Amino acid sequence: MAFKATSRTKFKQTGKNTPSKKEVFKAITTKKAKVREWAGKTHKQCPFSPLKKGALISVCDAILSAAGNNWYYIKTPSGKYGFIYAGSTKMVSQNAVKFLKYLENYHHYIKDNSRWFFYKFMSEVDSFGKAQNRIGKKKKVGITCLVPTAWALRAMGIKRADGKPWVSGNHGSFKHHYTGAVKKYLKRITKDGPIGKTVKQAVDAGLLKPGDILAFKDKTHTATYSGSNYIVFDGGHNSMKDGKYTGIKANYENYKHKISEVLRWRE
Repeated sequence: MAFKATSRTKFKQTGKNTPSKKEVFKAITTKKAKVREWAGKTHKQCPFSPLKKGALISVCDAILSAAGNNWYYIKTPSGKYGFIYAGSTKMVSQNAVKFLKYLENYHHYIKDNSRWFFYKFMSEVDSFGKAQNRIGKKKKVGITCLVPTAWALRAMGIKRADGKPWVSGNHGSFKHHYTGAVKKYLKRITKDGPIGKTVKQAVDAGLLKPGDILAFKDKTHTATYSGSNYIVFDGGHNSMKDGKYTGIKANYENYKHKISEVLRWRE
């Protein structure tokens, strides 16, 4: 997506000398990046600068610096605004953004209806619509770590070659379910990069991207890296404690299991 400013005095989105605060697209930083109070390297850094490599940001507007370079007006996940050199960012896959949005919606729904959820895999409840229908009839819905992920992929029309919805792999591998549209939309990473690292180690090294679906070496479990300060556990016993909802989100710094495979959205 081309998003280049043409003026040093007016912003691309507003056409004025004040920037828009509405997100145009999401991006990640491709290196440790300084955030400044105005467009250009000579301007003062913001108090929260720099952003680490791989940080998820919302790009809201663009303007040229005095030197003629393209700078983005961005919003961080914590809601802070500033200017960042466009060349230090890369647009996030729109499918990854859509996928994360589905998971965010499921998070809120599970939270609002937590009394109807419990820890169990129910193969017949293979879509979010079916879960809503059961709850509408005052019936409980079982969830495990893979369920919201499977719901989101199904909502996006992504199924295996046999037409069945995607399900998590066992013992740290997605191999047997990496067919059909799953293979078309996602690539399977089984070596190098984030493999063998904890989520924190991989994030700190800039090796994960928003929307990455993770499997782990030492347990059968599926989670998604959000691109902010948490991973999405996607339900299961991590989100339901003693019949109460604790969240499908968790801070990745506290998650010690090592990554065995990654499904990553194709650009």
